[in-house]
Amino acid sequence: MAPSDNTNTEGQPNEGDCVGQITDEERALRLRLSLEGMNGVINFILTHRFLDIGCCPGGYSTLVMNICPNATGMGISLPVPDGGHGLAIPGPLLPRFDLQLADLTMFDLAPDFSDTPPSSSSLQPIPFDRNTFDLVICDAHYRQRQPANDPRPWSGTRLYISQLLLALHAIHPGGRIFLTLWRVESPLTAQILLALDRISTSTHTLKSRSIHEQRPMFYVLAAGIQTNSSEYTTLVYSLKKLWWTMTFGDVGGQGRDATWTEKEMITPWDDVMTEAGLALISRLGTPVWDIQSNGLLRLLQSQGIELDVDQL
Repeated sequence: MAPSDNTNTEGQPNEGDCVGQITDEERALRLRLSLEGMNGVINFILTHRFLDIGCCPGGYSTLVMNICPNATGMGISLPVPDGGHGLAIPGPLLPRFDLQLADLTMFDLAPDFSDTPPSSSSLQPIPFDRNTFDLVICDAHYRQRQPANDPRPWSGTRLYISQLLLALHAIHPGGRIFLTLWRVESPLTAQILLALDRISTSTHTLKSRSIHEQRPMFYVLAAGIQTNSSEYTTLVYSLKKLWWTMTFGDVGGQGRDATWTEKEMITPWDDVMTEAGLALISRLGTPVWDIQSNGLLRLLQSQGIELDVDQL
C-alpha cells in the first residue's frame, strides 16, 4: 500500500534556514564546523575537483579547500537579490573557487528531451562538462519558508530533483555525492536512498550534531558512483522526466506536481517495502534517529521535562 502522496512537504524542508538571522560569516563558520564534525565520523573529504551546489555562504567549500590544499572547486548559488546568501569564503581561497550565481532549477537539465520548452523560458546551459567532479556536495534549500500561496507548491520537490540530477551529471566515475535529505521515513527520501544505493558501492548517513541535531535533516554519502551502469542511466532519465514535468509539464507550460506513480520512476514503492529495502532504510535511518532522539531528549530535560525513556 502506498502512503498518502503529500508532495509539498513529504521529502523536503519547508522551514527556511536552520540557523536563523545571523551574518553570512557566522553561518559559514557554523557550516564549516558542522561539516568538520561529520567528516570526523567518515573521512570522506578527499578531492581534486569538487562541486558545491547551494554553496553560499561557503562554509563547506572553505573546509574542503583547507583539507585539500590542491583542490579547486565550483559553487552554484542563488544571487542575493533572489534570496541567496552572500559569499564568505576567505580571500586567499577565492582563486581556487569558481562561483556561479544562478537558479539551479532553471539549468537546461534535460537538453536531450524532444520536447521544446516554451519560448518564454530562460533555461541556462549547465556551466560544466559531464563527469567533471570527484566530490559533489548538495545542500541547496530555501532560505525562507516556502509561502503558502506559492504558485508551484511542489517547488521543494523540484529543487531536490534538480540538484540530484545536476549532481549525477557532474560526478566523475567512482566519485562521491554528499546530499542533504529530510526525514528518512519520508516516501520520497526512502526512494532516493534506495536509488543512490543502487548506483554506488557504499552508502552512509551522517547528521550534524551542532546545527541539525534536533531536526529531521541529515545527509547521505553515496561513494563509488557507477556512472557506466544501467541503473545510473535509468535513474538519470527518470529524474530528467520528473524535472521536465515539474517545470513545463502542465497546460501552459508552467509545470505541475509529479504524481505518486511518476515518482515511482526513482524507485518503485514495492521495492522500498521489500525486506531488503526496509533493511536498507533501517540501516541508514538508525544513526540519524539516534542522534535526533538524543538531541530532543536533552532539549526536554533542559526545560525541566523528565521522561522515562524505558517506557517510550
